[in-house]
Amino acid sequence: MASLLTYVSQATLLTGMATVFFASAVDGVGTQNAPKHLHFYMHDGYTSPKPTSVLVVNGTGQPLKGSGRGARFGDTVVMDDHLTEGPTLASRVVGRAQGFSVTASQGDPAMILAMNH
Repeated sequence: MASLLTYVSQATLLTGMATVFFASAVDGVGTQNAPKHLHFYMHDGYTSPKPTSVLVVNGTGQPLKGSGRGARFGDTVVMDDHLTEGPTLASRVVGRAQGFSVTASQGDPAMILAMNH
C-alpha cells in the first residue's frame, strides 16, 4: 500500500507544483496587463497520524509491470491535501487540493487523476 501511495504522492506533487494559474486584469481602457503567475505547493501525506491520502479501493490482479510500487488495476486513492505558498509544510496554507486517483490500466502503469484546487 505504501508503494502505491508513494507513486500517487509523487504524481500529485508534480501536478501540484506544475499547477500555475494565470490571471489577467483589464484596466479601464480595455488593455490587458501582463499575466500573473501563482505557484502553489501540494503536500500529500499518507504516513502521518492524520493522513491526507488514503487507499480506499484495492485493485485486482497482479502488480502492474514497470510500476515498481505494487500498483494494481483499480487501486483508488482519495486525497485532501494542503496547498502552501512554499515547498515546506511550515509555509502558509493558501488552499486545499481535493480529489482522487485511479490506476486505470491492466498493462502498463497509467493513472487517472481528478483534483479540485
